[in-house]
Amino acid sequence: MRLKILVPALLGVLLALGGGWAVSQAPEPLPQGQTSPPEGAPAPRPEPRAEVVDSSRVPTLLLGARQEILLYTDRFSYAPLAQALREAVIQRGVRVRLLLPAEAFSAQDSFAMGFAFLSLKRPNLEVKVLAGGKVDPRAVVDRSYLLVGYPLEGLPPEVRGPLLLFRDPATVGLEAERFARYWASAPYCRPRARYEAGRLRTWCDLSNTRP
Repeated sequence: MRLKILVPALLGVLLALGGGWAVSQAPEPLPQGQTSPPEGAPAPRPEPRAEVVDSSRVPTLLLGARQEILLYTDRFSYAPLAQALREAVIQRGVRVRLLLPAEAFSAQDSFAMGFAFLSLKRPNLEVKVLAGGKVDPRAVVDRSYLLVGYPLEGLPPEVRGPLLLFRDPATVGLEAERFARYWASAPYCRPRARYEAGRLRTWCDLSNTRP
């Protein structure tokens, strides 16, 4: 089976906030005349706070990983991002999980297929295919901090919003759990290549088991 698969709708509530996101909804308004929550009611959950960081820090923030990087990105065509991930995999032994939409594997400027082939030789690199909806590009690093925003794709902040850095453990943990649900429902890319009419053709066969 090739890149034709139905994946359940994306889980959770993702609200676009200038390239960022929100994991909780605003609290319900109090009834008329009531000025405070009733006794014993849980306190409203605070919105996660993000730090706006310079987009040039993407490679440095990823290379800060010691154990794990969980990454979702639309096209995977940003060379500094790919270079940082390759170094993390090969030189530092970091476990990297890439979750990429089907379109990334056919885009001429994407590194998706290259990393799929690299995963055949590197057990600490896994590449899966997510079809269906999209979310903002994001990376969970060592489950210690979360990067969100299109600067992960190499787009300037003025085009699609800034790069946001979340350090709150609850926010980072929630995103890691969400990534795990996406990951569990997505198939692996089993890379294939052959020459046709003098040209090298590459594609993914989809598999529920690791190549």
